[in-house]
Amino acid sequence: TYTGDYGSYLIHTYAVVKGQMQIISATSITVPKPEVTVTVTKVSDTSAKVTVTDVPVYIHDVQLPTWTSKNNQDDIKWYKATKQADGSYTYTFYAKNHNFESGHYNVHVYGTSEVTHSFEGLAASDGIDLTFNQSLTNPRVTVQNHNAAKGTLQVVIAETETSKAIASVSVAAWSESNQENIYWYTSSNVSNGKVVITVDEKYHHQISGNYTVHAYVKTKDGETIGYNLGQYALTNTQTTASVSTSYKGTGVYGVTVSGVYSDGTVKYAVWSDVNGQDDIIWYDATTSGTTATGLINVTNHSGTGTYHVHVYQSDNGKMYFLTSTDFTVKQTNYSNPYYNQRDGRWGNTRYGYYTMASTGCAPTSLAMVFSALTNTEVLPTTVASYLYNNTVEFNRGTEGTTGNGILVASRQWGLTPTVLKSSSALSSTLQEGHYVVAAVQQDKFSPWGWGTSHEIVLKGYSNGNTYVSDPYNSANNGWYPIASIWNEQSTQSVDVSGLGNPFVKITDI
Repeated sequence: TYTGDYGSYLIHTYAVVKGQMQIISATSITVPKPEVTVTVTKVSDTSAKVTVTDVPVYIHDVQLPTWTSKNNQDDIKWYKATKQADGSYTYTFYAKNHNFESGHYNVHVYGTSEVTHSFEGLAASDGIDLTFNQSLTNPRVTVQNHNAAKGTLQVVIAETETSKAIASVSVAAWSESNQENIYWYTSSNVSNGKVVITVDEKYHHQISGNYTVHAYVKTKDGETIGYNLGQYALTNTQTTASVSTSYKGTGVYGVTVSGVYSDGTVKYAVWSDVNGQDDIIWYDATTSGTTATGLINVTNHSGTGTYHVHVYQSDNGKMYFLTSTDFTVKQTNYSNPYYNQRDGRWGNTRYGYYTMASTGCAPTSLAMVFSALTNTEVLPTTVASYLYNNTVEFNRGTEGTTGNGILVASRQWGLTPTVLKSSSALSSTLQEGHYVVAAVQQDKFSPWGWGTSHEIVLKGYSNGNTYVSDPYNSANNGWYPIASIWNEQSTQSVDVSGLGNPFVKITDI
């Protein structure tokens, strides 16, 4: 792109003839300086239209600085003109943007030139004389599209030719005494001088009744104007909320509540059919947008069979029912038996060169977890025999069980192993209530020095601690910091090869 100026340009064309440059043509062009035409005409008692014609094709982004002669340029506004099909540019300005000042209105024309690559003045119009006996009014607020059966109405806030400009809008609506189900709708999205807000019963706990509606409009001069729009009946009784449960394993169910539009903390009550509500527990949900989520751990309840979930929302000290569902529970006891690899019943049982007492920590840990998750008795030797006789993961070429052996055995018992890749993943898994088997080294549980690791069982969560079941030494059973166990993880290749980290969550899904 050539950057130059207006005026005449010479253009010569050359060619190489027999090794020499020779001129073959010559011409010239003239790029005239823009000379646009501007007219300003009165459109209404409060507006005037600016039309700019004879705009060269190399001019764009036409803007119209406009101001009154009173008080210099204290009311100057830069208006961006719109290009029309015939190549002209137009814009209609309103006197309210200039505080309805009477007198002479000055209009100049600026644009961006593709020739000079600059934003430059193009013309100064004769302007226009306008006289007003008008002051700024408040924006107009109306209620439209009221549909009582649907439970909705629209509040329309609109600027007029004489009104102040809208900065933002707040609408409050409620039907109950003391404004218990009040909801505030807010918006600063002003489009073409208008804001439309939909009041919907779903934001007010789906309560039918006569709704009081107030609007508060903040204008660009900083003033806030209140409007009492009266009362409107909203009678839609159909709830928008729904709740579902999904099994996550180890007696833990995920809860998802959809269609939560109103404000307030979401809570849900859970109980079994057995003995009425003697095992009822209230859980708190976490809300994000219009969805609330949480967990249910049926080990906190009693009885199997049908379970009930009722969802409520707490708002201004009052509980509002949202929705409910039922689900079926087959097992509530996920407590593990304690097994010791040195137990006289199997401690001397030999697999290859080693006994259960010396290398059976992993089969013993898995037997504890498998018994809890399958609700059957699974002995350490059952797991050890499977691994030794059907795989190469236990006492085959190496001492003890490989990390992959943990995965293979879990799947054999119809369970799902998941390797945990971070301390936070370990912590959240234990908080949810799942079992984790972990290989550790050079700590209280594995005091035999470098090169030797030990498998233990983790379950439960309390203030950053978890309960450890040690298959080698029952005296070590108890609560320990999760962070410490993570930091003491085994780095032996037999434990981490193919896994990355020797922490495996095992669930019955």
